[in-house]
Amino acid sequence: MAKIEQNFAGKKYTVIFDDTVDDLQFKALRYGTDWRDLCGDGLILAMLHRVEELQEMLADRDVPVCSRCGEMRETKRVGQLFYCSTCREE
Repeated sequence: MAKIEQNFAGKKYTVIFDDTVDDLQFKALRYGTDWRDLCGDGLILAMLHRVEELQEMLADRDVPVCSRCGEMRETKRVGQLFYCSTCREE
């Protein structure tokens, strides 16, 4: 059981996969509002898992990746996560 939420293109798009709830959620948001139902889309799910794997690999190598927007830029640690200057201000 997992909940994955990943932002793309500076938070223009968000992919959410959540099988921790009774009603499985796998959807895409555009600018924070529901955009597409992704249930059954194995390609997007595989890509989402690969993005997570790559982010974990980068985190192990101390490559600055923002935990909120996913952009590779200068970050600052906030608790267990790293945020770029744009996401820290929000």
